[in-house]
Amino acid sequence: MHEALIKFIEDRSVTPLTDHDAWLIKKTFVHKKLRKRQYFLQEGEVCKCLAFIVKGATRQYSVDDKGVEHVIRLSIENWWAGDRESYVRSTPSVYNIDAWEDTDLLQVSRAEALTQLHLIPAINEMERNVIQSLDDVPLLHIRR
Repeated sequence: MHEALIKFIEDRSVTPLTDHDAWLIKKTFVHKKLRKRQYFLQEGEVCKCLAFIVKGATRQYSVDDKGVEHVIRLSIENWWAGDRESYVRSTPSVYNIDAWEDTDLLQVSRAEALTQLHLIPAINEMERNVIQSLDDVPLLHIRR
């Protein structure tokens, strides 16, 4: 399950992952299954976790006053799901995120990311490289 995430990190970093780094990633990222239409995040909640999608897809959307859904992002396998602004600022999300289809995620809490993942140089490098190529990817943690 974690192999896809480890490959994602390695493909976006020249800094190699050590055996200890891989162990820490496996320990920190927790597997979660979502059924189709099951929420990962609901409007008004603070996004406390980000998730790497191993299998499946999620959609991030808002609902207007008339009840019409406006999808702003589809996240597919080998990508991230989460509301970056809510996650970074610890503010209530204006979005819903649910499973577009049955989905397997590896999720990490903000607390775990701040205490554990900032110790892994390859993750820091991967994050910088992804953000430089696309400004629209969730942050795994905030640099201190």
